[in-house]
Amino acid sequence: MVPPALPNPGFIVTITGVLELAGAAGLLWRPTAPWAAAGLSLLLIVMFPANVYIALNGLTTNPADALIPHTLMQIVFLSATIAVVASYMCHRSSQRPTTARTTRSADLKSHRDCCTGWLPEITQWQKGESITLFND
Repeated sequence: MVPPALPNPGFIVTITGVLELAGAAGLLWRPTAPWAAAGLSLLLIVMFPANVYIALNGLTTNPADALIPHTLMQIVFLSATIAVVASYMCHRSSQRPTTARTTRSADLKSHRDCCTGWLPEITQWQKGESITLFND
């Protein structure tokens, strides 16, 4: 359901559906996954006002289409797509040209610190220990 201010609603629904399917397929292939995730993130953000319009104007046909559940679901999907892009950016930043002084262990440590530096805090939190989120 497209807001009435937009022209040709059938075409818009078709295009967004095709883009969603292309994004989902792109996530399955590693070389295109970050680009697909970025595209899906953008699509989720652009389509959100239409979802709000549908929820606020009583055009929902399902309780799951109500504003709060739908917004929460979009936050989860957006978080997942942003995580894919962030993981790619983190992995890419840890790959630098190899020189005679660069060792494999140093590259692995850099990657571990960049991409999984938060894991000790999560483990500590799961054990019920207090953690410091921000250092002053």
